[in-house]
This record gives sequence, C-alpha cells and structure tokens, in this order.
Amino acid sequence: MPRVGACLGAAAVIASQAAAAEGEGIEALRNAAPAQDADGRPLLPSIGVDPSRPVGKGNPPRQRRKAIGVPRPSVMEVERRLAEAQLWIAQRLPLLRIYENAEQNWGVSNSRTVQRYLN
Repeated sequence: MPRVGACLGAAAVIASQAAAAEGEGIEALRNAAPAQDADGRPLLPSIGVDPSRPVGKGNPPRQRRKAIGVPRPSVMEVERRLAEAQLWIAQRLPLLRIYENAEQNWGVSNSRTVQRYLN
C-alpha cells in the first residue's frame, strides 16, 4: 500500500505539470503572429486578385476556393478575452455557460478555441 506522503507528492507533480501546460497555452495565444499594424488595426489580405494578370472584362478578380475566415483578434483583444475567461473561471461558472458567454461576447462558437482561452 502506497504511503500518503508519496501520493501527495505525485499529486503536486501532476498539478505543477498542469500549471506549466496552462502557461504554455496562454503564451501560445499571446505569442501568435499579430495580424495587425503598429496602430492595432488588423491586416487583411487582398481578396482574390492575381497580380500577374490584370483585372479586366475577360479576367475578373478571383477569390480563393477556401473562404477567408474571421481575422485574428488583435493583441489587446486576446488579452481582454484572457482576462474575461479568468473572471468566468473565478466565478466558477459551468462550462456550458462559459461557452455561451464566449459565443455572445467574442463570436466564438468553436469549443476548442474557447478551451485555448481557458487553459
């Protein structure tokens, strides 16, 4: 039968590993390539224009086959979302309520994306 102290030590190691993984997730969000200029406005790619072929009557601008999704949030928006997610965790809201809040406040319905902010 294992000793109680050994069990507590193993639990402390697991908790420290979880805290380290949590810090890595937040740092990944913070260190993501900022898709914004120096003023904080998002940089959006030019849609569908092929610079090698001039746009004209017989050559309309083309869009990519895959639709361009929602642009990345700015650095300030990511920090605001992290703070809001930490508030929801501190309030001990149920996970489903957190998903609903994320969809209402951030426009994010993907549970994986919400988990990145929570971890």
